[in-house]
Formats: sequence, C-alpha cells, structure tokens
Amino acid sequence: MIKNDKLTYFDFVFVVFIYYIDSLFFYKMNPITIKGTYKTPDIVFDIKKGEISIKGRSLPENASLFYKPLLDILFKISENKSSIVVNIHLEYINANSRKFFIEIFRNLEALIAKGVNVMINWFYDDPDEDIYEAGMDYSSMVNIPFKIQES
Repeated sequence: MIKNDKLTYFDFVFVVFIYYIDSLFFYKMNPITIKGTYKTPDIVFDIKKGEISIKGRSLPENASLFYKPLLDILFKISENKSSIVVNIHLEYINANSRKFFIEIFRNLEALIAKGVNVMINWFYDDPDEDIYEAGMDYSSMVNIPFKIQES
C-alpha cells in the first residue's frame, strides 16, 4: 500500500501508474505530496477536492519530464470533478519551466472547453516583481480565471 507522506518523483510516477489501473482507488486517497528539492517545487494533489498546489523553486533540468505526470493527473481529475483549482506559489521559475507552464495552462483551457471549471491562484511574495510579472504574463496569454495575489 502506498503511504501519502513525502514522495519522490519516481514514487509519483508509480502513483500515476496505479491511478491508471484503478481510478476508484485513487479518488479515495488522501492528498499526495511530492517533496520539492533545490530545483523542483513541492507538489500536492488533493484529489478529493480537485486541487493541485505547486510551491517552491522551479528549475528542473527537464521541465516536461517533471511536469508531464501533472498533466496526466489533471485530465484524470477532470473525468470525475467539475472543477479544478491550481495554486501556484513560486520563488523562482527558469525559462524551461516557463515554457512548460504555458503548456499546462493550454491544457487547462482544453478542460474548460470540456465544461470543467478551472481557477488558477497565482501567489507572489512582495517585492518579487519577476514572479508577479510572470503571473500577469500568463494571465494575459490564456483564457482561464486567474487570481494574482500577494502571499
């Protein structure tokens, strides 16, 4: 049985595999936490609430490899949830991650087109203008409800 304490990235991939095998089991799980590192953010999936939180530094060497399972889970959550909330609180985001966040947001737009309510809460620390401006840029690029707020 999988414990939902602090998981590594490879544990996370295993959880996604289990999820595909038995989605009913997955929806009964407590929140899943993937502990961040110096280069990757903490990610928390609260499947029951339909909520995903990303917090910390985002500078993985391969952003698509790191964030691809997140996209898979978003689509699986949307099969049984009518709304998804994504909370993002980054300290730093590199160019590779910035590009992949656009892909994440484009996929969230596709969920909206399918009738899923999506809300993005983008948090920034004062006086971090870079993260604030990144949130403003993203909010202008996509057609998703975007709440930008100081934490």
